[in-house]
Amino acid sequence: MIFVRINWEDFDMTIRKLSIEDLALLTRLRVDFLLDEEAAFSESELIGLQQKCKEFFTAAFEANRFIAFAAEENGEVLSTAFLGIHEKPPRRAGVPFRMGTLYNVMTYKEHRRRGLATQVLKALFNEAKLVGIESVDLWATEEGKKLYETLGFFSINCTPMKINFE
Repeated sequence: MIFVRINWEDFDMTIRKLSIEDLALLTRLRVDFLLDEEAAFSESELIGLQQKCKEFFTAAFEANRFIAFAAEENGEVLSTAFLGIHEKPPRRAGVPFRMGTLYNVMTYKEHRRRGLATQVLKALFNEAKLVGIESVDLWATEEGKKLYETLGFFSINCTPMKINFE
């Protein structure tokens, strides 16, 4: 499904919503994102990761808990963003509170600083609103913080904490 076509001076880009039919592409984009963050995998780890990604995306699509968009030019993905959808306890009677968590926002290095991520995120946010998402959160890197602020994100007064179970 084509969401929007953008024609810039030397640029003919399509932004589209990805679907379960894009399972192999989604898996590649997830692996590329991790490799861009300087993760390293052995051959067997990579095979296992790819299988787990396929399982994750299949289940997430089946449960309507996942949205992904990509910017493409001539069939090549230039930029992408994923949104996981989850519900929290209602804030009003009879109305579930649906939230999104933004992740896997990536523009391939050779295509950065062209506004691609902004366009992909705007398309993704439009879709999120259509499916009833009330808010979106993310963990921003210093490199990405300015982009997110220009899109309306703001810092909240919380201390990030986590616990790992191994």
